[in-house]
Amino acid sequence: GLFWFAFPIFLVISNDVFAYFFGKSCGRKFIQRPFIPFSPKKTWEGFLGGWIGTMIFGWYCSKWMAQYKWIVCPTNDFDLQPHPDLDCELDPVFQQATNIF
Repeated sequence: GLFWFAFPIFLVISNDVFAYFFGKSCGRKFIQRPFIPFSPKKTWEGFLGGWIGTMIFGWYCSKWMAQYKWIVCPTNDFDLQPHPDLDCELDPVFQQATNIF
């Protein structure tokens, strides 16, 4: 469905945003060592902030997106508005787990 197209795009965008803001706000305040020699403005704080921020964003965004049938149900039609009568049996990957241990 649309989930597998939109979700990775949201993750890339969120990673760039989190890395930018963490790099600007915390860059070279905690780790002075250069991150990549051929890209001197990149910081470890931006890398780590982007990673952690994307993990948290991905957790909540996937839960939010999985509640809409028009995002998770596969379809062969291309329309600009979602079908209200679209129905499918959800794949277990989209169902909330009751217990993970």
